[in-house]
Order: sequence, then structure tokens, then C-alpha cells
Amino acid sequence: MGMNIDMIKTNEMLAPGCTNHCDLKQEVSIYLITRGTMLVEWRNNQELLEQGDVLVGAKFRLKNNSDYFSTICGLILRDDSLGDFYKNPVIIKKDQQTDNDELSKLTHMLNCPHSLDDMLMNVMRYLPKVMNSIGRIESILPLSKSPIGRIDSRLIIINRYIREHFNEPLTLQTLADLIQCNPVYLSNTYSKIFRISPIKYLQKIRMSKAKVLLTQTNDPINEIANKLGYLSNSQFADLFKRFYGITPREVRKYQLTNK
Repeated sequence: MGMNIDMIKTNEMLAPGCTNHCDLKQEVSIYLITRGTMLVEWRNNQELLEQGDVLVGAKFRLKNNSDYFSTICGLILRDDSLGDFYKNPVIIKKDQQTDNDELSKLTHMLNCPHSLDDMLMNVMRYLPKVMNSIGRIESILPLSKSPIGRIDSRLIIINRYIREHFNEPLTLQTLADLIQCNPVYLSNTYSKIFRISPIKYLQKIRMSKAKVLLTQTNDPINEIANKLGYLSNSQFADLFKRFYGITPREVRKYQLTNK
């Protein structure tokens, strides 16, 4: 049958406090956050999405946890080769898209006004390459023999493992042992495919989760550090400040003064 688009959403608004449930069986959604922020939740995980971020998945919840309307656009597609890869959503942050020319073109088309016929034609033109670039449709080959443009199944395992076990004290050696691979080779190959090293990807997930926990819960900062897999509060605070330019305590202080 090949790839088919079942639905295109050009400007869907979500009111403050409202939730959009996605529980697809044979289809996959690709959503672009065009305005505001949203919280994506799946299983026992959650991550804050900001304007420009892309979400790909079949089973998740989108919640507008801000005080303003947020907007998404995107599409729902069906393909025989998708299989079960989208049990967990794939999140592509805005700053990860700059080196992905096909994804940039797709997000531009979704975000800009077109006639539906033109949009459908353009999206179908770029969509297969986009799906290949995030590692879900191309056939799987061994890591040492993968040609450029193909993604090894073990890299998908690592990507998924990081997202599901970010709260554990992971190291590059731990990840390499998981797939019986040299850690340096894993880092280089993963970085080439995903445009970010596995350890930096782990940090981005933890920092995004930390931002949610600091602003949406009353959990003590030391407990948040432990929940995110950090061995000490000082290590967590130093990394958070390097990432956001502000300490966790300053975030909490800002939250209290602006309630």
C-alpha cells in the first residue's frame, strides 16, 4: 500500500488545561508546535514541548499546561512498514532540526499557509525521507556495515533506552555494553545519525524533565536531582545552570514570587 496520509491538521488550538489524547492503532501522528508550549505524556514519562518542536508518535497525550492557547499543526499517516516502532513518541527539539534539511522543509510546509492540494503534494514528496531520517522506516543493517542514510536497529535501541531510563545513572560505557559495542564508536555513529551525542541527548531529556518538575511540582530540589539520576544535588545544579543559565533554586524563587 505504501505511505498514505489520513488527515492534515493546519491550525488546531488547545485551550489552557485541555488535553489531546492520541491512541492510534495503525497510524502515526507528526505534530509541530506552532505557538505556545505543551506537555507530552506517555506511560510514566513527560516532556515539555516548546514552539518549533516536533513530536512523532502513536500513543501519547498532549496537554496545554500554560495560561494561554497553544496551537499545533501536523498530519496523521499510515504505512505498512511502521510496525510497532511508535509505541514511544520521538521528540525532535527545534535546535536539533537545523542540520536536517528534509525535516526543516516539512515543518516549514506545515507551518506556512498552502492550499490543501499543494500541501499534500509537497508533504508526500518529503515525508519518506523525513521518516527515514528519524530511523523508523529504512531496513535495518549491522552497525559496522550500515551505509550512509541507513540506521542500525541498535541505535534505535539506545535512543529508546535513554528516553525510558533517563532517571538512572547512565554512562556511555553502560549504553555501549547494552548493545555490545565500543563506546567511542557508539558515540560517533549515534552523533552522525541523530546530530547529538548519546550523553548530550540524555542531558537534554533530563533538563527538560527537570524544568517540568521544578515548575509543575513542589518536589524538593534534591529529590528532583535523585529522580533524574544525578548522584548529587550540586552536580544537578551545575548542569542545570549551564543548560538554562539559571539555577534550580532561582527557578523555584521565581515561581514563588510570581504566583
